This record gives sequence, structure tokens and C-alpha cells, in this order.
Amino acid sequence: MVSTAITPQSTPLTIDDIPPNSPEENLEESGGSNQSNIFQILISAPLLREDSITPVEALSIQKEIDEIVRVIEDLPNSIQLEIRVDIATSETLHRILTSNPKPLIIHFIGHGMTAEDEIALLLENNVGLARPFLERELRFLLDGAKEPPCQLVLLNACHSGGLAKALVNSGVPHVIAINASDQVLDIAARCFAKNFYRLLLNENTVLDSFLQGRKGVLINDELKKLFNPKTYQQDINLEEYFKFELLPNSNSHDELIQLKFTRFGNIRSPKWENTNLAQEDITFVGRRQEIYQRAVDLEQHSCLALHGMGGMGKTVLAKAAGRWQHERKRYRDGVWFINLRSISTLSDARLKLVNELEDLTDSQKKQGQQSNRNLAKVLEDSHRLLILDDLDQLLEKNPDDLVDFLNQLRNCRRLKLLLTSRKDIPTDVFHHSCEILTMNQAEAIETFKKYASKNKEWLASNSQSQQDFTEIIEFLDGYPLPLKLAASYLQEKRCDIRRLKNKIWQALEGTHRRNRSKQTSLTITLDLSYQLLPPAAKDMFLRLAIFPGGLSEELVISVWGEESLEMLETLLDHSMAEKVEDAKDWRVRLPEPARQYAETKQIDSPMERYAPQILEYFYNFVQEITEQLEQRELSLKEAQQKIYLEQSNLNHFLNWGYEYEQSQANVSRSGRITLLLKNYWQENLSKTEFLQKLDSAIKGANRNRDKLTEADLYKLKGNFYQTSQELEDALECYHRAVELYQVQTETLKAAETYIELGKIQQSQKKWEEAISSYEKALTKYQLQQCQSGIAQAKNLIRYVQIIKNLLLLTFETVFVNKNGKIIERKPCQVYYYDEPLGKNVEPVRMIYIPEGEFMMGSPENEKSHHNTESPQYRVKVSQFFISQTPVTQAQWRAIANLPQIRRELKLNPSYFQGDNNPVERVNWYDGIEFCARLSHYTGRDYRLPSETEWEYACRGGTTTPFHFGETITTKLANYNGDYTYADESEGKYQGKTTSVCTFPANLFGLYDMHGNVWEWCLDPWHENYNDAPIDGNVWDEQNKNDNYYQNIVKSSKTLLTDKRLRVRRGGSWFSNPDNCRSAYRYNRIPGLDNFNIGFRVVVGVPRT
Repeated sequence: MVSTAITPQSTPLTIDDIPPNSPEENLEESGGSNQSNIFQILISAPLLREDSITPVEALSIQKEIDEIVRVIEDLPNSIQLEIRVDIATSETLHRILTSNPKPLIIHFIGHGMTAEDEIALLLENNVGLARPFLERELRFLLDGAKEPPCQLVLLNACHSGGLAKALVNSGVPHVIAINASDQVLDIAARCFAKNFYRLLLNENTVLDSFLQGRKGVLINDELKKLFNPKTYQQDINLEEYFKFELLPNSNSHDELIQLKFTRFGNIRSPKWENTNLAQEDITFVGRRQEIYQRAVDLEQHSCLALHGMGGMGKTVLAKAAGRWQHERKRYRDGVWFINLRSISTLSDARLKLVNELEDLTDSQKKQGQQSNRNLAKVLEDSHRLLILDDLDQLLEKNPDDLVDFLNQLRNCRRLKLLLTSRKDIPTDVFHHSCEILTMNQAEAIETFKKYASKNKEWLASNSQSQQDFTEIIEFLDGYPLPLKLAASYLQEKRCDIRRLKNKIWQALEGTHRRNRSKQTSLTITLDLSYQLLPPAAKDMFLRLAIFPGGLSEELVISVWGEESLEMLETLLDHSMAEKVEDAKDWRVRLPEPARQYAETKQIDSPMERYAPQILEYFYNFVQEITEQLEQRELSLKEAQQKIYLEQSNLNHFLNWGYEYEQSQANVSRSGRITLLLKNYWQENLSKTEFLQKLDSAIKGANRNRDKLTEADLYKLKGNFYQTSQELEDALECYHRAVELYQVQTETLKAAETYIELGKIQQSQKKWEEAISSYEKALTKYQLQQCQSGIAQAKNLIRYVQIIKNLLLLTFETVFVNKNGKIIERKPCQVYYYDEPLGKNVEPVRMIYIPEGEFMMGSPENEKSHHNTESPQYRVKVSQFFISQTPVTQAQWRAIANLPQIRRELKLNPSYFQGDNNPVERVNWYDGIEFCARLSHYTGRDYRLPSETEWEYACRGGTTTPFHFGETITTKLANYNGDYTYADESEGKYQGKTTSVCTFPANLFGLYDMHGNVWEWCLDPWHENYNDAPIDGNVWDEQNKNDNYYQNIVKSSKTLLTDKRLRVRRGGSWFSNPDNCRSAYRYNRIPGLDNFNIGFRVVVGVPRT
């Protein structure tokens, strides 16, 4: 793990830019001495000796690192220090000992050994084999160095004093090591390091710190409990105390090391990041040879599949192998564990995968969920290891889709896959197969002892007890889960090894003796453990079997009370259940073999018994999340995460509810949960899966005679069909919903559905049918005296009269990836009308923008995001017309020649001349006067757009930084092409405005929304979006009546004296691409113009 200094990004500074933040202080000062402030920790944890067979004893390396880091972080003084951790290979050692800047301290954690009559440090190679690094190699490496490699070296390894001479000869003033003839205990080495650094880094001399470090060893409580083979008593402190030596002897060491101090202090320590694996698993034992083999396999193969019986420990082995790889930084984008247990569809698998990959953007996650091919595109440049765990359900239910899924991922050239399943992966996926077999005897004994450790009396020292233990180990046959179950039984029962053996042999006397198989040890140990459980824990064991996603603490307490948590703890103590390591909350589940065993113990159907209660819980759970979202107590991401954690359970119980739920109160809980989660399902399910879910929910609601829920589901289905342009299917669903609403006398909901019917008929140009639907809606709104509904229906009726006469425009827009490469060309259609301005002048083409909702602003993880674009919030925008382009110079002259309303307008204000170029060097007041004259001339109320209307029109339904996608290029917009936004190449910098319509339009058919000229908006400037209105109107606390801005002719006198800052949007030919983003906003004094500021106009609808 390497902590590197942060280098601030340089941002091109233009007149359009907000000044960048001050750069962060660089920790490594330039010039002067090559000595740095780096505390370099080197760790070596080889898996096997050079023979590839003998395991190397595991040390508590992470514990030692954590203790050192804690000591440094707790120091009272303000030191400047950067802690780095690297794996000790020969290449790493060479680099650190010979490069500049030199570390302050080098601390080695690992093994030392005697080899070839020399002392060696035990380093590791690229696959985890031990590599002895001899004293003569170290001497050769340091020979001829002009300056020492550091100020102090601490070699916390056995026999390391044998290498100290080479370091002393190279000029290192202080070397601490273990006597060449001695081995040191792991506890003693950690204790010394912690106490030594606590003093050394707090302005004490090296000698004083060394002496206090040894004193810490002398009084250590853990060492006092250990058996001393010399005295045949407990207490080994004194022997360990004398093993530490401080060299060279010729040096008094009565000096401080050269620390750097700052006013506030600055300590950087390594972080465990870029993975969702836990940093260590204290329950994992042995299997070092298998981890080594996985390392070899991953060097040679891009797809490695582990398969074997349930309970063989495939999951923990895959995690351990991944953890070992991540410690060594083998993958730039990290190692990620994806738990696919109980996942049976590829859409759920993709959702699980992209949600676990924390480094993906929201847009990448959305793209990756859509299809296997899209997921591969998202990950095509990714350098990471994906551990896809427990593919059994996918293998059983969707093998062909799984093959395609895996093959698409295999096409990502730098991606590596580690798969686990009970059966092997189909040969259609090119992979290296590895069957996971039982542990060897030594590892089996180690595992058993670890889980039986709390029972100190279980293994007597007599030969009979040892024989019993040997026979039990042979019976358990290295099978990990039975080993844990048997050891846990011993611990919980508080019995000795003879009694456990008798219990097992009694079970063998029955049917197991006649039908003995590889599963026998599993079945017997499960039986023994189950019989030992108290009744309440047995009941919890059977309940747990029906939760594929495991049980969360919240669910257990809500449904069965707090005392049920004790039963889960009991199951954990008996190894009958396991904590879900990758869950982001407290969660317990059954290992798969235990779940299958639980199913054989069910007397009645636990689903019939518990599912109604669980559905009620999930209904309240989802309702609460919905309310918290509405009240902004939860962010959208937090809400999705809570649902995602329960998705396996939710799907399981919903599917039961669709089929079997029976409500006495005519309430379909499964149907109502489906409705509440409609946005989540639409975002995360394929079209087919979403429609199947709706159909199942409709059947369940119908069976429970919940007509209102059934109607809402039909309406939701209609909305979905309408969005996907399957209009006849949408009409059918809406008609069915209206029938059900009318039966339930849900007048308002029926009116809303008539509105949707009318919109479809309107899009099909069935004008009279659309008017009829709107009139039915109007009647129902009038019955309910719903004024907003009455106004909406009347507006729509009037609008149809207008839109009948609008023209249809067909065009194409494009989308690009982060490299600026076009990935999609999309044909589009919009309605428009032309506003004529006289002979020989292009009319102002006004594009119809439909009403809708969108997220205003940018997410915090969007590149170049500013606080002025936060917080993001959902806005509902009414329909309007907006000019297709910024106002051109020809159009400007036509209006400037009209009679003055309030102020004079220059005929040719622009710096860059061209009839079809946008007008510029016009201030906000000029825009108001232009709109007033145009309104007076045409009889329509033209105005500048509100800021919300501008961003809604710019985005055109997109959520990416630009309406073109992840970036822009100078083939798509006119901006300063000397700078880039994402991974695109630099482009051409025009240095001036260009003719409108030169570049592609967005989805609404609008040109130049990015670049060319900044565009004035009506709104006064606000520093952020706190308390912003959620409609599309102008945000102005002084004039909350939006009619003030609708009629510019009437309001112009007041507006032209208003000196508040006004908003401008879109960037210009002079801007860097960051400032051309859809969300970027800036302000300007309304009376100031510039050669890069123009505007476009809007008019509200409907109009008569």
C-alpha cells in the first residue's frame, strides 16, 4: 500500500473561470538534503518456502502496522510524516535503498533465517514464494553509495543482526536488529516497535527510545503468560528483552533523528482502499499452498474457476487469494468481491456488480446495468480482479446468459476473473478450472484448534485423548465446515474429545454407516450442532433458511424483537450461521449446506407462517424510505443502497406474495411494495423483467381484490409503455386503469389517467380523441374542484388547437464516450413554429419543449463540479417554446430597427461580424429590451429563459456532463479546444464565434447549447440551490409572482433598473470545456456586455 503525495490539478484560467483552490502543501520539500519525511515500512509475508510445499509461519503484520500508525497519529507534537508500506521484494528493496529522496526510517517486518552459513531476510517473489536475501547481497547493493539510505533501520525479524553490519558500513547511524543467533517472538517484536516509536518520534534520543522499547518488552503482560522452556515456568519477557540490539556499538546514539515539524502537523498513513474486501479475516486459517497456487494461476490465466462441494471454503479461499493480491497492488483498479449467492438473473448480477464497484460513476453504473455488452464497455479499460462468488443459481437457471456474461467480461483485456461455484463453469467459457478439495491434515488440526480454543479442557495430554483427536480429524477428512461445526460443538458443549468422538461414532452406527459418503461428516456434525441448539435457536435456524439475503439487525428486531438477536449469536457461536462480510450493515445468513439441511428439518411451510409478517415489514420499510426521500432526510444514493442490501429478500418474498398472498382487508402488500419501488425497478431491471414483475403484481392485486392497487399498476405499466413508445399497449393499460378507478370512485386518479391518454392521442395526431380525453379529465377535475387540474386540462385543450398547426422537424443527434468517440447516432423529431421577422431575415425558429422532470445541478463526483451546482434537486418544468439557436445578428438588427420600448439598441453591437453568427456584446438589459420589442411586434410574450428552463432544454433528458455524453470535442461545439475535459484529444481553438447550426443539435433540436456564446437567463444570481423552487419558474424572492417575468413589456421598466447579478449559462468560444457543462453556471453584472455573451428567447405555452 503506497500513500503518494497529492498533486493539485492545473486548471486553465480564463475570464470565464472561477479561480481554482490553492494547491495543497507538498510534503516532500524540494532542494537541500535528499532526506525526506518518509517512514518506509517493508513487509514480507511469503506463503511457502522455496520448495513450494512448506508453509511459512504467518505473522501479525497488519497488527504491527496498525500499532505503529496509531502511535504516530497519537503523538502530541506536530510532525510532518508520510507512512508508506511496500511488499519486500528484491526489486522493492533495490529501489528504496538506492533512490531519492531517501526515507527517514526503514522498518522491516518479516522473517529472518540462516542460510548457506549466512543470515538472510526472507523476502517474497511475485507469486508468494520465499526468496532468501543474503547479507552479501545487501552489502553489494549498498556498496559505493554516496550517502546512507536513511537515518534509522529497524529489522524486526529473527537473526536480523547478521545483516546489520552491511547497513552500518553504508553509513546508517542507527540500526536496531535481533541478535544473529536468536529468534524473536511476534508479540515481542510488535511490543518493542510500538514503545520505541512512541518515544523516538516525540523528541527523545535514539538510545532512550531503544531502552524504553526494551522495557516495554520486559513488562508485557502477554509475554508473561507464555511458557519459558528454560525455566519451565510462565514468563518469557527477560529472554525476549535481551534479543534486541542497537548498532553500531561505537555510536553513543544519544541524539535525535532529524524530524520535520510544522505548525499544525501533517501525517499521511496508508489506507486500505480500492476494494470491498476486509483488510483481514481473523477466522481464516492455513491454506497457504492453495493461495500460492491461485497466485500462480492468476499470473497465467485471465479466468480462474474454483469449484467443489458446498462447505469446502471456496468463498473464504477466494477472498484470501484476492486479499493477498490486493496487498501487493497487483491491480490498478483494485480487487472486488461480488457475492452472487441466490442471484438467478443476469440483470440482478449486473446490478450487484456495478453497485459494488465504488469507483464507477453513476452514469457508468447505469450503462453497465443495461446489458452484458454495455457492462463490458464500461470495464473495457479496467485493470482489476473481480471475484464472482457463488454462481450456482445462475448456472442452474440461466446457463446460456451466464456464458455470454462471462465471455463479455473476458473480452476486457486487463480484467481478471476469479469464479466460485459447486459445479464447474461450462467449457463455452475459456477458463482454467480448479477443484477445491479438503484441507491437509496440518491445516485441519489448526482450524479445529482455532474454533475449539475457548474450551481449554477439551484435549488432555494422555495418549488416549491424542488418539481420539487423530481419529476425529481423520473422520472429518479436512472438510472445513464440519471441522468448524465439530470444534464449535466441543466448545459450546464444554465436553472433552472422547465424548465428541463417542457422539460421532454413535451417529455412524445408524444409517450413516451403511450409506457413508463424502457428505457423511457434514450431515453428522450438522445433526450434532442442531441437537445442541436451544429450542428458540432451532426455530431461528429454520427461519433463517427462508432469507436468501440473510437477516439484518433491523429486520430481526422489527419482526421478532430484540431478544431474537441472542438466538442469532447462538447460531454464530455454533458455526451454524455466518456473518456476511461484504454487507454494509450487520447481517447473518446460513452457509449453503446448512440452509439445505434446514430445509430437511421443516415440518410445516415456514413461508406460509412468516411471509405475511415479512411482507408487512417490507411494506413499512419501503414506505419509510420513500418518506425520508421526499423529506430529503435520505439522498437518492442512500435510499437505493438500503433497498439494494435487501433486494434478494425483497424479490423472494414479493414472488411469494404475487402467488400466494391472501388478504382479508383487500390489501395487496406485494402490489403496493412494487408500486413504491417503481423507480428502482425501472432503473435496475430489463424491460422484460420489469413487465413480468408488473404482470405478477397485477395478478396478486386482482386475487386480493385490491382494485386501487391493480389500477395503479395498470397505470404504471401504461407509463412504461408510453416511455418506450409502445403506444397501443399504453392506451390499453390506461383504459383498464380508468375503468378500475371509476369503480373505486377515484375521480382524481381517473382524471390524471385521461390526461395521459390524451397525450398519447395527441402524439398520434388524433386531435379530436385527444381533446375528448382532456375534456373528460376536465369534468372530473371540476367535480373535485381541483383548480390545478382544471387549469392543466384547459391548457392542454387549448394547446392541441395550436399544436395541430405546428411543423415537424426531423434531425439527428450524437453521443460520445469519454474519449470523444461517437458511440451512438440517434434520429429525433420535434415540433416547431417559425416567427417571421420580415423579408430577407431568417425567422426565429421556436422549438416546442414538452413538460417534464429532471435533476437540476451536478452530482458531487462529476469532474469540475462546483458548489454553485449543489445540492442537486428534482424540478418539474412546464412546457414552453425556446429559440433553436442564440439570436443571430440578422435577427437582432430586424428587432433593433423596431420602435423603442424602454431603451435604445445598437444596430451592430457584435465584435465578430456575420449575419448568421450569434449577436454578442449585448448586456442583460439589451436582452430585456429585445424581448419587449419582439413581444410587442408579434403579440406573444417573449422573454429570456429561466435558469431552470435553460438547463432542462440543454440536457434534453441526459444526465451526463454534456448533452453529447461524457465530454465534448471541437467537432461538436465551439470552445477553447486547447483544453480537454475527459480523455478526448485536444481540438481546434476557433478564437471567435461561429455561425449558428454549425455543430450537431441536442435531443430537443437546439444548437450551440455548449459554447459559442454565453446566454443570459432571467434569474437573479444565487450562490447555490439551497431553498430553490421545484418548478421551472424564475427564482426571485423579490418577485414571487411569475407573471412579473411572463409579460416583459409590462415589467420592463422595473427590470431595467434592477442591478442584481444575473445568471449566464452554456460557456463560450473562449471557455474551457469544464465551463461549458450542462450544469455550469456563472453570474455577471446585468449592465456589462462582452464579446462572448448573447442570448436566446422563450415563450410560454399554450397560446391562443
